[in-house]
Amino acid sequence: MKVDDRIETYLGELDTKLFIPPSEYDILNDVNLSFGTQSRELKNKLLKEIEKLDAPYFDRHHLDAPNFELFVDNVLIGLCHISASYGEGRIFSALNCVTVHPQLRGYRLGTCLTKFAYIFTFKAVNAALVANKIKEVDWVFFADFDSEGGERVFYEAVEAVKAEMEEESIKYNCDIEAGY
Repeated sequence: MKVDDRIETYLGELDTKLFIPPSEYDILNDVNLSFGTQSRELKNKLLKEIEKLDAPYFDRHHLDAPNFELFVDNVLIGLCHISASYGEGRIFSALNCVTVHPQLRGYRLGTCLTKFAYIFTFKAVNAALVANKIKEVDWVFFADFDSEGGERVFYEAVEAVKAEMEEESIKYNCDIEAGY
């Protein structure tokens, strides 16, 4: 099985809870995270609500891709699309889009969603690399920012992944290619 196929297999099996400390987010009753389970129509409904409020939104060309999906009280409120590919000793990962419904912004839900998505992607890639006995790899983190909030979220997620990398047997050489 190729590394990219293993990544797809690991990501396809995701169905877990996202932990948010109740002391910080006591207005939220039930927060869940899934991967690639929602229809294009449901994702499009969220984007239309965001557009009505004139808020930055998730780029529509990622609607057909599997996304990390954030739910509050069983309502889809956030989407995150991260891609990762491997070739010639290099992982190229991109934070393509992330958005949270404007009425729930300010609770750092986008940050939690992005960190979890990036760490999960890293863990899946790392497992595939270990299975293929790879000892060292270059990892490029890429993002094209639309907002200062997006920039902050990206760098926080990258730092969280770098902390995870230090715990692994593979040597990761990190590079960041990001900007406006």
